[in-house]
Amino acid sequence: MVTGYAQSGRIDDTLEFCKEMGSLRLKLDAVTMASLLSVVNNTSLENVSYVKKIFSNLAKKNLVSWNVMIDVYVNSSMPIEAVDLYSQMDMQGIEPDAIFVASVFPLVEIFQLCC
Repeated sequence: MVTGYAQSGRIDDTLEFCKEMGSLRLKLDAVTMASLLSVVNNTSLENVSYVKKIFSNLAKKNLVSWNVMIDVYVNSSMPIEAVDLYSQMDMQGIEPDAIFVASVFPLVEIFQLCC
């Protein structure tokens, strides 16, 4: 359901369904995180905060979940948060992949503009 709503661009329905899953104590996982990526980029701070809550509550974080959360920060113009999260990922020994590199590439432009 999350993927279906997300692929249809139904941001509110996607996040509402995730909230309902949480209220039913259903575990959200990296697949859920990946599904959210398409609807939360360049979105409200409230939605970014909700995805961060999902990420923080994941029982097991894998490379997909780290990539999604960092990409959400990058695409929401939150470079400091993206870099901080990368540092946490690195401290946990998670090795970045090509998808990660592609998702953080826009940070170069952001830092050139602001610094």
